[in-house]
Amino acid sequence: MPTANIAVPLEHRVAALQAAYPGIGLTKHGPEWRVIVPDALRIGHEAHFAQTARRFLDDVEHRRPPPAWEKPNTPWVVSFFPAFSMHAWVAKGSEPAVFAFVLIDAEPVE
Repeated sequence: MPTANIAVPLEHRVAALQAAYPGIGLTKHGPEWRVIVPDALRIGHEAHFAQTARRFLDDVEHRRPPPAWEKPNTPWVVSFFPAFSMHAWVAKGSEPAVFAFVLIDAEPVE
């Protein structure tokens, strides 16, 4: 889509997200568009990581397929585990063996 034609669809999409994310906005800076996220919707890196990890482990436990943006036929759990493991290791100071079940129990989604 040419950049000249992006304003209207982008504005409509952000307006549609207002119900779920009150206060978000859109602003243009030269050739760039920026989505404005109010402080009330910002949770910080650590809290966001905790949310993501909870969702991930819940999906694994209930055998839900990976999100659509993940590459098909790849071991989703294996791709997430190193980052999750390293984060837990750095945070706790020891190898998080408790998460090993995720790798052992993982099966590629077909």
